[in-house]
Amino acid sequence: TYFYIIKHFTWLPATVTEAKIRRALCYIAMGWQFDAENILFKIKTDDLTSGKLKKLYDFAMADFYIRSGDNTAALPYLQRAAATASGAQKTRLNFLLGQTYAALGDNTRAYTAFGKAGSASSAPYRTKFNARIKQSEVFTGSDITSEVKALRRMTRYDRNKDYLDQVFYAIGNLYLSRGDTVNA
Repeated sequence: TYFYIIKHFTWLPATVTEAKIRRALCYIAMGWQFDAENILFKIKTDDLTSGKLKKLYDFAMADFYIRSGDNTAALPYLQRAAATASGAQKTRLNFLLGQTYAALGDNTRAYTAFGKAGSASSAPYRTKFNARIKQSEVFTGSDITSEVKALRRMTRYDRNKDYLDQVFYAIGNLYLSRGDTVNA
């Protein structure tokens, strides 16, 4: 369908550009990185005539680089995509941004990004829970007391009864990261 639009709707350049980006996203989803790269790298900045197209392009480039294993190249696109997204997509992109920062070793920014993903009111509880656990994994402060207390509070809630192993594992990892094997 996208190929048809690209070929037969040349008098609508914005529509053709969107079709190219969406076609590239399809290729990325199928694992056809080379074909997606051929499309994405031929799109010029001048072709991105609206905010919608810029957001879609940033999302596609972030997706391309992440699936290619190049987190460093994906970061600026992912930052812009997360900043301009809304609703559930914003939550997903902030979580992915946190994972990307963590993979690059920038734990402070990862902690902040996971915090944004977990604080979104539209996020399902499981996402908020996972974001909080991931936050504890990248905690960089020297005093872990407040972090441990926050995780221990999570054990009191009935909705976390099926996830207690993950909470206690996160607490244990916090203690281990500080060399405290007795409390771990």
